Formats: sequence, C-alpha cells, structure tokens
Amino acid sequence: MHSSVQVQAREDIYRNNEWWKSAVRYRFEDSDATEVAVYLWHDDGDGWTRKNKYVVKTAEAWAEDRERIERFLSGEFPEPDETFPTSDYYTLTGGETVFHNEEWWKAIVNVGMKGDYEADEVMIYLWQKREGDWRRRQKSTIKSENAWAELSTAVDAVLEGTSSTHNARTEGHSAGPETNAQGTTGGREKSSTEVSKGSAADGEMTPLEREIDAHLSATLE
Repeated sequence: MHSSVQVQAREDIYRNNEWWKSAVRYRFEDSDATEVAVYLWHDDGDGWTRKNKYVVKTAEAWAEDRERIERFLSGEFPEPDETFPTSDYYTLTGGETVFHNEEWWKAIVNVGMKGDYEADEVMIYLWQKREGDWRRRQKSTIKSENAWAELSTAVDAVLEGTSSTHNARTEGHSAGPETNAQGTTGGREKSSTEVSKGSAADGEMTPLEREIDAHLSATLE
C-alpha cells in the first residue's frame, strides 16, 4: 500500500503465492478519519501489485451497496438504466447507477457474457471522467454467493473492529483472480488523485453531493 496509508486493521479473504485479497481499515497520514477498502493484489515474482480496489468509506455506504449486491446475486437486478462505460468484452444483463455527476460515476452491474462465454458475475465500478472519457478508478468482482459471503464477512469484521489484524484466515485459498475491463488480469491501477468536493458544509450540500461524499475518499490511493 502507499506510504501515506497507515493500516489499522486487516481481515484476509484469501491469500496464496500469487493472489491476495483483503479487507483493510486505514487512515491517510494527514487525516484522522478512517475508511475500509477491499484490495486485490497479485505477485508475479516482482512483489505485490494492486489489481483492484473497492472502497467502503462509511457504514451507511456499505449498507447501501450490500443491499444492491445481494439483490443482484438473488437475480433481482434491473435492466441497465444507462449505457455504462464497461468494456465491449462484457455483455451486461443488469445494472444500476449508485451516483453519477459530471466527474464521478459509481454503478453495480451484472455481467451475463464475457466474450462468447456465459457468466453470471456482479461487478462494482467507480469511474472518473478524464479528458472527456470515463476511466475506471476502482472495481471489484463478485463471482458467486460464496465469494460474496467471504468478502462481506471480512468487511463486517473490519468495520465492527473484530478483525484479526495480521492473520490470513485462508492461506492457500484456491480462488481465482478477478479480471479487469478487458477480461485479463491487467496492470497496476493509477496512483492517488485528489478529489475536489468543495468546501461547503454538509447541510449546504445537495443530496447527490452528500451521496458522493459518503462513497468517495478524499484521496484515491
């Protein structure tokens, strides 16, 4: 993790010689606030490299995401309500926007096909608009109800303060890696970018601004 991040707690979802997925509570060195994120790292022999990240900034945002994800996993997902900026490699069978403004877009989608292959996976995306194009900043893939149970249990443990800070629960887990928007393991995601949210007090923020503020970090590491 970035040197500006101070880890306070961790609950491993799985870890083997190549892949490591964990829920982590941390704070940035210039802030007293903490948040939780689910990380996926890969070690190709040159050290651990981050592949995917999903931020859970607040317990309220987690509750909202959890309700949507569990609805999707049960098959009760809506038709895509917008044309999401996912790869053409994916055929979406459902999707729902969490929030969307001129700069940020968060959505949960259901993937029914990967190329010519059938799939049934839920993906959480966060995109940022840069130079006129939507670019992926965060992503997490949920391949099954069992995978979701492991992820949600780990996040709950970290949020509730019952995590085993440096103890991998499932050393040698055989879970496969998640894929990026091109259907491959992809490369390192971009480093931190400052998020401008304005200086208005919470009472002066619009409902959309409050929704975005509840989900986005002040810094995206």
